[in-house]
Amino acid sequence: MSRPPPTAPGASRRVVLPVRGMHCASCVAKVEGAIEKIDGVSAVSVDLPSRTVAVDFTPVPGKLEVRTLRRAIEKAGYDVLGESESRVQAESISLLSQQEEQRVLMTRLQVAVVFSAPLMLAHWLKLSPYTALLLAVPVQV
Repeated sequence: MSRPPPTAPGASRRVVLPVRGMHCASCVAKVEGAIEKIDGVSAVSVDLPSRTVAVDFTPVPGKLEVRTLRRAIEKAGYDVLGESESRVQAESISLLSQQEEQRVLMTRLQVAVVFSAPLMLAHWLKLSPYTALLLAVPVQV
Protein backbone atom coordinates (compact mmCIF):
# COMPACT_ATOMS: atom_id res chain seq x y z
CA MET A 1 0.00 0.00 0.00
CA SER A 2 1.24 3.45 -0.75
CA ARG A 3 1.61 5.95 2.03
CA PRO A 4 -0.66 9.00 1.83
CA PRO A 5 1.04 12.34 1.32
CA PRO A 6 1.88 14.21 4.53
CA THR A 7 -0.76 16.69 5.59
CA ALA A 8 -0.15 20.26 6.62
CA PRO A 9 0.05 20.85 10.39
CA GLY A 10 -3.42 21.37 11.83
CA ALA A 11 -5.15 19.98 8.72
CA SER A 12 -7.82 17.38 9.36
CA ARG A 13 -7.34 13.95 7.85
CA ARG A 14 -9.64 10.98 7.22
CA VAL A 15 -8.36 7.42 7.33
CA VAL A 16 -10.29 4.18 6.83
CA LEU A 17 -9.00 1.11 8.65
CA PRO A 18 -10.14 -2.44 7.82
CA VAL A 19 -10.51 -4.35 11.09
CA ARG A 20 -10.62 -8.11 11.64
CA GLY A 21 -12.57 -9.56 14.55
CA MET A 22 -15.64 -7.31 14.72
CA HIS A 23 -18.79 -9.45 14.69
CA CYS A 24 -21.50 -7.65 16.68
CA ALA A 25 -22.80 -4.32 17.98
CA SER A 26 -20.78 -4.75 21.17
CA CYS A 27 -17.60 -4.98 19.08
CA VAL A 28 -18.59 -1.77 17.27
CA ALA A 29 -19.15 0.04 20.58
CA LYS A 30 -15.81 -1.20 21.92
CA VAL A 31 -13.89 0.03 18.85
CA GLU A 32 -15.74 3.37 18.79
CA GLY A 33 -15.05 3.88 22.48
CA ALA A 34 -11.35 3.11 22.07
CA ILE A 35 -10.99 5.65 19.24
CA GLU A 36 -13.19 8.36 20.76
CA LYS A 37 -10.99 8.46 23.89
CA ILE A 38 -8.08 9.80 21.83
CA ASP A 39 -7.65 13.59 21.87
CA GLY A 40 -7.76 15.10 18.39
CA VAL A 41 -10.28 12.63 16.95
CA SER A 42 -13.25 14.54 15.59
CA ALA A 43 -15.41 11.69 14.22
CA VAL A 44 -15.52 7.89 14.22
CA SER A 45 -17.72 5.77 11.98
CA VAL A 46 -17.67 1.98 12.29
CA ASP A 47 -19.30 -0.03 9.50
CA LEU A 48 -19.96 -3.53 10.79
CA PRO A 49 -20.96 -5.25 7.51
CA SER A 50 -17.74 -4.16 5.79
CA ARG A 51 -15.71 -4.31 9.05
CA THR A 52 -14.14 -0.91 8.52
CA VAL A 53 -13.53 2.08 10.78
CA ALA A 54 -13.44 5.60 9.33
CA VAL A 55 -11.73 8.18 11.53
CA ASP A 56 -11.52 11.95 11.08
CA PHE A 57 -8.69 13.41 13.11
CA THR A 58 -6.14 16.18 13.24
CA PRO A 59 -2.66 14.61 13.07
CA VAL A 60 -0.09 15.72 15.63
CA PRO A 61 3.39 14.37 14.80
CA GLY A 62 4.61 12.06 17.54
CA LYS A 63 1.30 12.23 19.44
CA LEU A 64 -1.66 11.50 17.16
CA GLU A 65 -0.86 9.57 14.02
CA VAL A 66 -2.45 6.64 12.22
CA ARG A 67 -0.30 4.27 14.27
CA THR A 68 -1.89 5.74 17.43
CA LEU A 69 -5.32 4.80 16.08
CA ARG A 70 -4.09 1.34 15.11
CA ARG A 71 -2.66 0.76 18.60
CA ALA A 72 -5.95 1.81 20.23
CA ILE A 73 -7.92 -0.65 18.10
CA GLU A 74 -5.41 -3.43 18.71
CA LYS A 75 -5.46 -2.70 22.44
CA ALA A 76 -9.25 -3.14 22.31
CA GLY A 77 -8.63 -6.66 20.98
CA TYR A 78 -8.98 -6.37 17.21
CA ASP A 79 -6.56 -6.64 14.29
CA VAL A 80 -6.05 -3.72 11.91
CA LEU A 81 -5.37 -5.07 8.42
CA GLY A 82 -4.08 -1.87 6.83
CA GLU A 83 -5.02 1.72 6.18
CA SER A 84 -6.59 3.60 3.32
CA GLU A 85 -7.92 6.99 2.36
CA SER A 86 -11.00 5.47 0.71
CA ARG A 87 -13.66 3.18 2.13
CA VAL A 88 -13.73 1.12 -1.09
CA GLN A 89 -10.09 0.10 -0.79
CA ALA A 90 -10.47 -0.68 2.92
CA GLU A 91 -13.58 -2.76 2.18
CA SER A 92 -11.68 -4.80 -0.41
CA ILE A 93 -8.91 -5.52 2.12
CA SER A 94 -11.54 -6.52 4.68
CA LEU A 95 -13.35 -8.69 2.12
CA LEU A 96 -10.15 -10.60 1.31
CA SER A 97 -9.64 -11.23 5.02
CA GLN A 98 -13.24 -12.45 5.40
CA GLN A 99 -12.82 -14.81 2.44
CA GLU A 100 -9.65 -16.27 3.96
CA GLU A 101 -11.46 -16.71 7.29
CA GLN A 102 -14.31 -18.51 5.48
CA ARG A 103 -11.83 -20.86 3.75
CA VAL A 104 -10.27 -21.75 7.11
CA LEU A 105 -13.67 -22.37 8.69
CA MET A 106 -14.79 -24.49 5.73
CA THR A 107 -11.66 -26.63 6.03
CA ARG A 108 -12.31 -27.12 9.74
CA LEU A 109 -15.93 -28.08 9.00
CA GLN A 110 -14.83 -30.64 6.41
CA VAL A 111 -12.38 -32.23 8.85
CA ALA A 112 -15.09 -32.35 11.52
CA VAL A 113 -17.56 -34.01 9.13
CA VAL A 114 -14.99 -36.58 7.98
CA PHE A 115 -14.32 -37.65 11.57
CA SER A 116 -17.86 -37.21 12.95
CA ALA A 117 -19.63 -39.45 10.45
CA PRO A 118 -17.55 -42.53 11.40
CA LEU A 119 -17.93 -41.56 15.05
CA MET A 120 -21.72 -41.70 14.75
CA LEU A 121 -21.47 -44.98 12.84
CA ALA A 122 -19.24 -46.44 15.58
CA HIS A 123 -21.84 -45.45 18.17
CA TRP A 124 -24.71 -47.03 16.21
CA LEU A 125 -22.74 -50.24 15.71
CA LYS A 126 -21.74 -50.28 19.38
CA LEU A 127 -18.02 -50.46 18.64
CA SER A 128 -15.30 -50.03 21.23
CA PRO A 129 -15.38 -46.73 23.15
CA TYR A 130 -11.67 -46.40 22.40
CA THR A 131 -12.46 -46.29 18.70
CA ALA A 132 -14.93 -43.50 19.39
CA LEU A 133 -12.31 -41.67 21.42
CA LEU A 134 -9.80 -41.99 18.60
CA LEU A 135 -12.28 -40.49 16.14
CA ALA A 136 -13.45 -37.73 18.49
CA VAL A 137 -10.03 -36.29 19.32
CA PRO A 138 -9.39 -34.61 15.91
CA VAL A 139 -12.88 -33.10 15.93
CA GLN A 140 -12.34 -31.55 19.37
CA VAL A 141 -8.96 -30.08 18.44
